[in-house]
Amino acid sequence: MITALEATREELATLRLRVDCLERAEALLGPVYEPAEPRRLATPALSAARPAPRRRSSSGNPTRTQLRKHVVAHGPLTRGELLAALGGKPKLVSDRLRQLLETGEIGADGHPGARRYRAPDAPEVVSALPVPAKTSVTHALPERGVYPMYDAIVDLDGATTEQLSRRTGLPTSLVVEQGRRLVALGLVRFTQVGEARVWRATQSEIGGDAI
Repeated sequence: MITALEATREELATLRLRVDCLERAEALLGPVYEPAEPRRLATPALSAARPAPRRRSSSGNPTRTQLRKHVVAHGPLTRGELLAALGGKPKLVSDRLRQLLETGEIGADGHPGARRYRAPDAPEVVSALPVPAKTSVTHALPERGVYPMYDAIVDLDGATTEQLSRRTGLPTSLVVEQGRRLVALGLVRFTQVGEARVWRATQSEIGGDAI
């Protein structure tokens, strides 16, 4: 007497045999009814869809100027977003971002590893501060030694944050902080000279009024 299990196994064996025959027939008939030309034509389309990544990878490492301009124009941005936009080696880009932070040319929020780079605070703060009108300035220039940062700016006839840091031995963060105080006092202004941001004394305006 044939059990249900044995009948099931016999049916499965028959079906497997039929499937095997059908698969062999498909393998033989496939090349006849499905030529390979359409698949080869699709390959160039796939490669043509990747021009941007290739251009980025062959563009080399971005310079400090390129990084600063992109951060100022499009920030805040993560390091990963900068790498995607400008390309370059991650370590080299990290080193150049660190140098830009140290010189005060860009700013950043967040902790290392999760930083978002942005335009520096100094230009926005300086532009937001009221500039004393010439007619309202009645005090004389400060004596030397009262504001060492001011003395350095006068001696250098205008200087960048990095130059003042080298001149005074102060970190760039303190240079920016003291520069803001001098701006608030009307002794210093912060201007753009070419691609450089320069601190300049307003002594010409004050001197003219004093006379």
